[in-house]
Order: sequence, then C-alpha cells, then structure tokens
Amino acid sequence: MELVLKRTDINEIFTVGQLYIAKCVDDEYLAGEEMEYLCDTLEPKVKELDLNGRRTLKKRAAIPEGRYPVVITHCERQDRWLPLLLGVPRFKDVRIQIGKTVEDIPVGDIIIGKYLGDGRIVNSPNTVFVLKKRIVEAKAKGDGVWVNVKH
Repeated sequence: MELVLKRTDINEIFTVGQLYIAKCVDDEYLAGEEMEYLCDTLEPKVKELDLNGRRTLKKRAAIPEGRYPVVITHCERQDRWLPLLLGVPRFKDVRIQIGKTVEDIPVGDIIIGKYLGDGRIVNSPNTVFVLKKRIVEAKAKGDGVWVNVKH
C-alpha cells in the first residue's frame, strides 16, 4: 500500500497537507494511479535541514520529502499502537498520531484528521483508527506499506 502525503499549505507556524492512498488502475481503458483521499494532515513547519549531519533533530520541524516504510508499533508517549515511519534522516520515532494543534506535535510527527483551516485538526482518533485498520489489512495480504512525502 502506497500512502501519499501532499503538502498543500506551508507557513511559518505549521504545514498542512492531504493524505491519499495510491491505487494502481489497470483495465482496458485506463492505466496508472488513482488517488483515494483519506484525510488531512498537520505537521510542524518545513525547515531547511542539512541531512548530512549526524545528530538527531530536537526542534519541531516537518520531515524531509521522501519515501519511508511504515509499521505499527507501541508508542510509549501516547501509550497506544501507532504508525511509525522508518529511516527518516535526522529524525527519531516519527509517528502518524492523534492530536489537535501543532503544539501537540513532537519533532517530526504528523497529526491526521479533518483540517478546520485555523491550525486545528478534528476527528483525529477516528482517522488514526481507520488508517491503522487499512495498514493492518495491507500487511495481512503481505503488502509493504510506504508513505511518500512531497510538496
């Protein structure tokens, strides 16, 4: 399963985007990808990062563009099972998680739900539940799960 996070609004405080599930279409009339809208996203602001550095980033920033594998593991911070992005340069434990505002976001994490247009996300717990269910279904079929982050 390929998740695509398209960042749509980048400002000085936070970054808003939309999360899609890419589906391959292959029939006699159409071939390619079809994007299924899943939810809105909220991240810290995008910062220019020197990805050659060895230190883990400690300040809030959106993760760099790229394609990252996703697994579900137990998150000690929230004491719940959440999606975890692996191999994000200079970031540790980047999660797709529950939250309401950018202040709820640890370094690099992504809050999902319905964006209200004022820096707030609603319906986050239900949206995370739906995403986790889709990830588990994909993994049960033997599929890998990836998220592709782009502007």
